[in-house]
Amino acid sequence: AVTGFESRTVTAHEVSNNIFKDFIRRNKAQGSTIPHLYQRDLENFEIELPSYEEQEKVANVLNAIDLKIDCNNRINDNLYNYIKTLYQYWFIQLEYPNSIKSRYKATGGAVQFCKQLNRDIPEGWSVKSVKDVICHINTGLNPRDNFILNDCSDVKYITVKNLTTYGSLDFNGCDYISFETKNLINRRSKISKGDILFASIAPLGRCYLIQETPKDWEINESVFTIRPNTNLVTSEYLYLFFMSDEFIHKAEHSSTGSVFSGIRISVLEDISILIPPQSVLQSFSNATAASFRKIYKNQTENAQLIQIRKWLLPMLMNGQATISD
Repeated sequence: AVTGFESRTVTAHEVSNNIFKDFIRRNKAQGSTIPHLYQRDLENFEIELPSYEEQEKVANVLNAIDLKIDCNNRINDNLYNYIKTLYQYWFIQLEYPNSIKSRYKATGGAVQFCKQLNRDIPEGWSVKSVKDVICHINTGLNPRDNFILNDCSDVKYITVKNLTTYGSLDFNGCDYISFETKNLINRRSKISKGDILFASIAPLGRCYLIQETPKDWEINESVFTIRPNTNLVTSEYLYLFFMSDEFIHKAEHSSTGSVFSGIRISVLEDISILIPPQSVLQSFSNATAASFRKIYKNQTENAQLIQIRKWLLPMLMNGQATISD
C-alpha cells in the first residue's frame, strides 16, 4: 500500500462501485446458478482505504480532468449551435451576405418559389438530387460471416450508437476489431478525410464530418460513408444539410412503412438539395472552418483525457501511483 493508506473494515455504503466490481471479480460471489453476493460478506470486506487527505488529492485530480472534459463539451455545443444557426440563416432564411456584404433577402435579393423544396430560393440557384452531388456512398460490414469482434485489438468498431446528434463520435461502449478486419472493411467503406458518416437508423440527424483519415476505427453496415462532389458542394455544406430539420423531415416522410425506423441509400439519394453558387459555398466553408477545427481539437483532447482518467483511476486506487504536494 502507498504511504498514508490504512487497512480497516468498512461498511457497504463506504465502498465505491469500482471496489464492488473488483470484489466480485475476486470470486467472492456465490450461488449455484446465478452468482450473488451475501450482505454479510460485503459488509465485512476489507479494503485499503487512503487517508481523507489522500482521498481529497485523488478527487481533485480526477475532478480537474472531468471539469476540462465538461468545458470542452460545452464549448463544442456552443460552436455546433453557431454553425447550425449560420446554415439556417444563410440557406433557409436566405440572409447570406450578398455582393455588397449585406443580407440577401432583407436587401431585396430576387427569389423564386421552388416546387421541389416547397419554399423560396434565390434566383439562379439550382436544385439537384443528393445522388447528383456525391461521388461515393457505401457502408461498412457486419461481423456475421466476415470477422470476429473484440479479438484483443485496438481498432474501434463504430456503429450508429456512437454517432451523436451534436456531430461527434462517442467511443464509449465500442466493440473492437483487428487491423486486418479494418483493412477488409475499408475496401468497402473507403473512408477518407472530408467524408461524412451518416447514421442510417432512426433517429436521423446523427452525422460526423471526418477531419482526418481514421487510423484506429472503422464503421459497421448501419453507417453510411458519403463523399461529396466538391465541384458542386463542400463537405461542410452537405454535412449540415444532413443535420438540418428540413432534411430530417423529408427523409422521414420519404421512407416506406408506417413507422420510420431508418433510411435506405436509394431513398437518401433521391432527396432534393439546394445548390448555391460555388462562391457562396466557399464563403460558408471559410466562415465555419475555424469552428470545425476547434470542435475536432476538443473532441480529440477529450478522448485522450478519458483514456488518462481510465488509466489513472485504478492506479491511484490500488496505490501504484501517488499524488505529490
